[in-house]
Parts: sequence; C-alpha cells; structure tokens
Amino acid sequence: MSPSMRLLYFILISLSLVSAWFGMHELSQVPLGNVQGLVLVGMGMLILAWVMIHPLKPLSNLDANSFQSRISRRFDPLIQSMLKRPLIYVGMFVGALTVAFATKPALQPWPILFLWSAAIVLFLVGTATPGIRMSSRETVARVVEWARVAKWELWAVLALTILAFLCRGLALGTIPHNVHGDEGEMGLVARAVLRGEFRDPFATAFLSHPSLWFFIQALALRLFGNTIAGLRMLSAGMGTLAIPALYIFARPLYGRTVAILATSLLSFYHFHIHYSRIGLNNIADPLMMLVTLAAFFYGYLKRSQAGFALTGILMGLAQYFYFGTRSIPVMVFVLIVYLLLKERRQLQTFSGHMAVMGIGFLLAIGPLLRYYMAHPEVYYGRMVERGLLQKGSIYLPDLQANGQSLLTALLGHAYQTFGLFITLNEHSPFYNSGTPLLNHGMDLLFLIGIVLAALSWRKIENFVLLSWVGGAALFGGFLLYDFPQSQRYLIAAPALCILVALAIVQLSILLSQVMGLSPSLQTGFMGMIVAALAFWNLYFYFDIYTPLNSYAENPVTTEVGNYLHSQTGHTFVYMLTPPHFYLNYGNIKFIANDPPGMDIRDPLNSVTALPAPPAGLRPVFIFIPERLNELGIVKQRYPNGNLREYSGPPNAKQIYLYIYEPR
Repeated sequence: MSPSMRLLYFILISLSLVSAWFGMHELSQVPLGNVQGLVLVGMGMLILAWVMIHPLKPLSNLDANSFQSRISRRFDPLIQSMLKRPLIYVGMFVGALTVAFATKPALQPWPILFLWSAAIVLFLVGTATPGIRMSSRETVARVVEWARVAKWELWAVLALTILAFLCRGLALGTIPHNVHGDEGEMGLVARAVLRGEFRDPFATAFLSHPSLWFFIQALALRLFGNTIAGLRMLSAGMGTLAIPALYIFARPLYGRTVAILATSLLSFYHFHIHYSRIGLNNIADPLMMLVTLAAFFYGYLKRSQAGFALTGILMGLAQYFYFGTRSIPVMVFVLIVYLLLKERRQLQTFSGHMAVMGIGFLLAIGPLLRYYMAHPEVYYGRMVERGLLQKGSIYLPDLQANGQSLLTALLGHAYQTFGLFITLNEHSPFYNSGTPLLNHGMDLLFLIGIVLAALSWRKIENFVLLSWVGGAALFGGFLLYDFPQSQRYLIAAPALCILVALAIVQLSILLSQVMGLSPSLQTGFMGMIVAALAFWNLYFYFDIYTPLNSYAENPVTTEVGNYLHSQTGHTFVYMLTPPHFYLNYGNIKFIANDPPGMDIRDPLNSVTALPAPPAGLRPVFIFIPERLNELGIVKQRYPNGNLREYSGPPNAKQIYLYIYEPR
C-alpha cells in the first residue's frame, strides 16, 4: 500500500467521522427538520461506506490503470517529501486553522495568537531541519567558534546596543515632553486590550493601523507601567534592536569596517533616536526592513531554504506595523527581478525556495489578509486618501502654482520629496526638527555614498541601497500629495547610515593613498569622523531640539493632560477650549486616564448655561486665551478661586493656557 493512498484513506475516514459527529450535534439541538444535521450525517456515512466498499490493496495486486495505482504514481513522491519535512506541512495546516478560526470570539485573543505563533514556529523549524532531527551540537560548535574569532566585533556591537538603548530609553516620560495625540490614541487602544474590551489581534483599529501592534503595546504597559514612559518603551526597544540588526545585515555584504561604522552611526542618529522615543509604530519600519533583508541575503548567499522561509515570515509579520512596511515585499520583489535578470540560470535553482518564501509570507499575513479581503476599503483607504495619483485631478492643480507646467510642477515636487534628505528642513508634526534628515557633514558623506553606490550599481549590495533610499522617497514622498514628512522616510534610516559609512571608508582609503597614512592612522581617521558625527547628533537632539519643545506642535494639550492627571479623582473639568482642542483628545485622555468633564462648545452668556458638576467632585475650568473673557461669568457662580497661567517654549513669555480653580 502506497503512502499517498494511506494518507488519502486516513483523511477520508477522519472527514466522515467529523462530519457525522457535527451532524449528530446539530440533530441533538433541533431533531426535527434539521436539514443541515441530516446532510452532515448522510455525507459522513456515504464517505465511510465508499471506503468500506473500496478497501486498500497491495500495489502488486493492482492493475496499472486502476484508480489506486494512478494516485500512487502521481502523489507518492510528494508524500515522501512531506515525510522528510513533516513540520512544514503541519505548520501550514495549523496556519490554515488560524485563518479559519481567527474571527471566533471565544478564541480571541490569546488562544488564536498561540495557534498562529505555533504555525510559524513549526513551519520555520520544518524548513530548517530534515525531519525532526536537529544537528544542534554542530550548530552550537560553529556559533562558538565564530564568536571566538569575532570576539571584539561582538563586544563592539554589544556596547553600541547598550549605548543606543540609553539614548532611547532614559527619561522617556519627559523627552520629548509633549505627547502627540496619535500616541495617546494608540495608548487608549492598548488600554482597551488590557481591560479585555478589544480582543481581535487580526483586525485594524485607530486610523486603520493593524491591531497586533496594540497588543504588543498593551504588554509593554503591563511590564513597564501604564504611563507615557511605559507606552514609549516598546518603541525604545524596537529602535535598540535595529542596532544589532543593522550589523547582522551589513556584515556579510559590506564587510566588518562598514558594518561597525554604520551601526555606530545609527546608534546615535538623531532621526532614529527621536522615533525610538515616541509611542508610535513607525519605529518598526527600519527594524523589519533590516531583518527581512538580512534573512533574504542569508538565504541567497547560503542557498538556504530556511533563510527564504524566514524572509517570507518576516515580510508577513512586517505588515502588522506601520504602513511603510508595505514597501518591504516590493523591495524583495525588486531584488528577485534584479537577480532574475542578472543570474537567471542560478536563480532557477531557487524556485523551490521562492515557493517556500511565498508560503511563509501567506502563513504570517494570513489572518490579517482575511480581514483585508473582507474589508478592502480599510487596506487601500490611506492610499486613496493620501495618494497623488489617486487624487491627481484634485491636487495636481495645486502643485501647478504660478502657472507652472505639469512637468515643472512634478519636478518641483520631486525636489521636495527627495530633498528632505539633505536640503529641505523637516517640519512634520511627528518630529519638526527644523533641519534636513542629514546635515552637518552627514549630507556631504551621503552624497558621496550615493555616487559610490551608483558607480557600482550592478553589485547587488549597492543596488539594494539605491532601491532602499529611492523607494522610501518615492513611496513615502513623491507619490503622496502633501508635504514630505519624516515618519514616512524612517524606513531608510539604516540605508542612510550605510551610505555614509561607505563614504567614510572610501575617503580614508583615498587619504591614506595620498598622504601615506598607516593603517592605524586610517582607522583613527574613521573613528574620529564617526565620533564627531555621533557627538553632533546627540548634542542636536538633547541640547538643541529637546528644549525647543516643538514635537507634536501644540504643547497645550500635554499640559492639560498632566494637570488633570494630578487632579485624578477629585475634579470635574470644564473645557472652555473649543474649537482649538477638546477633552476627548487622545493625549489628554491617556495622560489623565480618561478624566471626568465636559466641553463647553458655545460661549457662556449666563450662569444658568453652566451645568453643576457631579456630587463629590469640585469644578475646574480651563481656558484658552481667546475665551478668557468668559471667566467673569464663571466667577459669578464661583467668586473665590486661583487663576493659573501657563506658558512655555518657543515663546516663554506668551501665555497659552489659563486654569481657574474655585476654592
């Protein structure tokens, strides 16, 4: 009896029993007129009857054209392959179950997350090992030998990772001082997860962001405190993990020196530090791009099926974070096309590995893909909302200012979107640094790195850098109608550091040739340049940028949240702040833990228009300067009280908030 027929009969018997069992369950609920129950029982019995009428026979007794013989010839090789790596198929089966049961409320969130994680682990283990035997002793021995040889590199990367975490993880509650409304909104969803009010990890929530992020944020709140610092700690951790990830990616492609220099630059890069210190999912972009590309090149260079399987898994996992990660499958596809054109014959040997990568991608994204298929408008909604091409008839005329031609307008738009790297000052509400992403030396080194990569663009390690940076500017800037914003370029931060490192190494080589520098002086020159750039980045972020308090543009709502947090359980706040801001702003609600109060939307004309606070809570009134004239009406009911004034940078003399506390 062939393996394929045994498997087929096992499936048929199992299907018949399951069908009959579910049918009997239906009939036990509604015995009479239950057509569904009767159909299930009948189908189960028919399948079982067919199996009994057609028993399995040895291959030697079969006719060559019989059904069993044809099945055996066609499927026996596949079954034999499955028996060698059974965990691959077990993982695929468990992944299919995850997709099938993802919407079952009884399994959300932790049982379905466990099932999904188990499917991924089984699939990866199955691709890495033949059968269930693992050569762990040999693997450990190779790792130990490599660690012994590259000991100083490991210590350097470890030291940089620790320093990077200190730059990203200290004083998270106060640097940056302001809290963006999107941070607060994401924190509120994470709190809903903690309370059990939001349970679906494979859907979307605030502004159509995939909801798995909020479950990870909820874990961070549980571990590090239900505060702004706890909310931001997840970003600090992801930003820190990008440091060793950059080294792992760059080391085999660009060599030890470039990898160490690029890792050092990213560790202290102000652009990357900032997004590691705010509670938004943008910081996942560079990390997921790095680990995906590292896995892809490992699979390509080592001819490893496990490397391609991991690439597919990581590509799928990336889709659960910020929208910028949607460019990661595009990047991998571009690399495959590049290899197909350059190394077509060699790539043919990877066809099976490419299939495994595709299966891994579907396995990881499967539950979320099911949600997007049911709600397609959620997936493409942001593209329609922001896309230049999607709304070209609306926004292209705006680009053609002063009677410009369409070509001139598009060239100007391209200059802005690509110029954010070195010439255009960054003024997004998520950073607002007032400088280009690269300046004070990094801009010139970046241009040199671009030239070096362009001169040897046929090398895949240079092609990937050009595609990486160009793709970030294209998808994060040019194809969007609005002003370029840094959060959409963050995915390119590691590539920028690699390009700068390439330029530093090449300049040191040229100087050593011209001036006859010794290897130690050449190393010292590179170290001096990197140290100077690191010092400037840290000085800019913590000593220049932080005191400006320009993040999130409006510091008022953060101050309101901090004040109401100090009054928790004692006050009922009346917000005389519309139309500038409202009590339900995400940062106010998160910082103050959903404070009781109300918005006074219309101007107060009499005392009777002011409702009384709930019993046991004393009233507090918050005014913006434009509505301070209504304080007189409030004082008619509460004549005795204290009036606080709030001001702050960048104009410390300008009062932006008044708080009246009746005695």
